[in-house]
Amino acid sequence: MNDKQRVAEHAAQLVKHGMLIGLGTGSTANYFIEAVARRCRKSMGSDSIDF
Repeated sequence: MNDKQRVAEHAAQLVKHGMLIGLGTGSTANYFIEAVARRCRKSMGSDSIDF
């Protein structure tokens, strides 16, 4: 995992339910989106996204 991936993974852990997320472009934004998507998929077993 490179530095950009580590930063994106950490930022994804800071996202809370109902939060509005503004994004830029580039590889770090892409890593962030993928990390948030993984969190969403993990929480799909419940009735709501558990952030």
